[in-house]
Amino acid sequence: MQLPLVAYVDFVSSLLPFGVGVSRRGNMTVPLRLFLIYMLMGIVVEIVSYILANQKISNLWLMQCYHLGAYSLLIVIIGYWVRGILLSRILRWGLIVYILTWGFAKFSFEPFTGPDQYTFQG
Repeated sequence: MQLPLVAYVDFVSSLLPFGVGVSRRGNMTVPLRLFLIYMLMGIVVEIVSYILANQKISNLWLMQCYHLGAYSLLIVIIGYWVRGILLSRILRWGLIVYILTWGFAKFSFEPFTGPDQYTFQG
């Protein structure tokens, strides 16, 4: 499968900051380490999506699970940066509600075999 140049640029643009982060992980705070994990998730999903596309296997379920994981991780990271216990609790409870809603949607009216229509937050 021949990819356009922009696909390679996108992949490299993910690898470079991740490499810098790995080289400096010793003096990172917890939110920055979590962001490094977030970047790794993106890289892994891009590689797995490419492999699945080469095998002509649908990767919609992978993307839906990635969206849930990425959104959840970003909310946790933001929770570290906000000031105030009330806002932090709102973020935590909002994330729990979102995960429960996502799970209910996936197993009731929004199939894994199609694109996510109601639970996509991008």
